[in-house]
Amino acid sequence: MVHGEESCLHEIDRQAAGLFTTIAVADIAAIADRPSLPLAQFVAMLSGCTVIVACHRQGLAVGFIAADRVGDDLFVRELSVAPDHGRRGVGSALLRAIISHGRQNALRACLLSTFRDVAFNAPFYRKHGFAELPLADASPAIRQRFEEEIPAGIRPGLRLLMINMLDQDSSNRD
Repeated sequence: MVHGEESCLHEIDRQAAGLFTTIAVADIAAIADRPSLPLAQFVAMLSGCTVIVACHRQGLAVGFIAADRVGDDLFVRELSVAPDHGRRGVGSALLRAIISHGRQNALRACLLSTFRDVAFNAPFYRKHGFAELPLADASPAIRQRFEEEIPAGIRPGLRLLMINMLDQDSSNRD
């Protein structure tokens, strides 16, 4: 991430959270009304992460993905696309890029936590080769990360852990 880009990415993340207003489940829709993380906390969350930024032709950021290592795995902390650039393949391209990064670094898998029944969450990731990983099958470090990422006020059953194995046999899934 380029120094000075943090506030732009923070704004993209804030705008993307607004998409939750369209969700019928009140607990999830309420996420859109919550204040975003203060910029300093947002930057701290991204520190230590690999951050890949998608830019518009004019060079302005329109989306980003951030992931960090947890053992031999890559864990996606955030994938956000500015709503006015949504449904154009930006999120898919960012996801492919982070999966490629994981493969290039010989990591075992790419994991993430997401909402089970939100169209731009679990169904989107399934299209890119991710499958549900039962928490009982996850390492203690991954289970802890999953639990830390459950938003306040959200029932844990609305979330799931997903995995994409990064071996060569899975290369056709992303």
